[in-house]
Amino acid sequence: MCIIIAKPEDVKLPDFKTLETCWNNNPHGAGFCFPDKDSGKVVISKGYESLVPFYDDLKEAENLPLVIHFRIATSGFVNKEQTHPFPIINSKAELDSIYTHTTWSFAHNGILLMEDKTTHMSDSQVFVRDILSHVIDPFKLEIHNSAGSILDLVAKESHSKFALMNREGKIFMYGGFEKVAGSFYSNNTYKEDKWDYTKYLKGWYADKEDKEEHSFDMICSTCSRYYDEKSADQNNYVCQFCGEWLDSFN
Repeated sequence: MCIIIAKPEDVKLPDFKTLETCWNNNPHGAGFCFPDKDSGKVVISKGYESLVPFYDDLKEAENLPLVIHFRIATSGFVNKEQTHPFPIINSKAELDSIYTHTTWSFAHNGILLMEDKTTHMSDSQVFVRDILSHVIDPFKLEIHNSAGSILDLVAKESHSKFALMNREGKIFMYGGFEKVAGSFYSNNTYKEDKWDYTKYLKGWYADKEDKEEHSFDMICSTCSRYYDEKSADQNNYVCQFCGEWLDSFN
């Protein structure tokens, strides 16, 4: 699931309560990125496992353009390395880095049906490694039409939201964001504490139209994928991705 906040330059940073709500609803780690004039790169700082240190570091960059991300793990593992944003590069070591400088960054809200179990990479990391790193030119400040078309198409087909930042701090958003007090939010998990994200996630088999009322019955505690009763039964109550038994919410 996750939530992305895209904050333009000189827009007031969302208040602590809003960020705390985002954290409580998406508690699997956080990160952010901003442009650094001295290096001419995007700085990515992520892997935060508690809110106060995250907020303290965020405040130091509060006047700069920011892409902020809070994670709910629906692919891969709950760890620092798979928090967002990611550098747009095809190196797993760089994608796993919790502090790095890069020319482009990428944050994702949603589910992509792509994962590399052999390298333990999340869907977002695989999307960067296998697709974005080949279509985003690290020497350019704009996104080429073909790359933009890919991002538009994938966002539409997967019901995902994407935010990319170039080295000058320009933010490119795909999939539809809500503007609130100058910042842009990828969903409404900033609004309500203890929000039931399991009723929103459409999972692997539910239709988009069902997302408001669809609830999930089972979870894989290893890779954090959610299943309704029908899809769990189709897979003999075993996760189709990691082979572990599914656990019931009930």
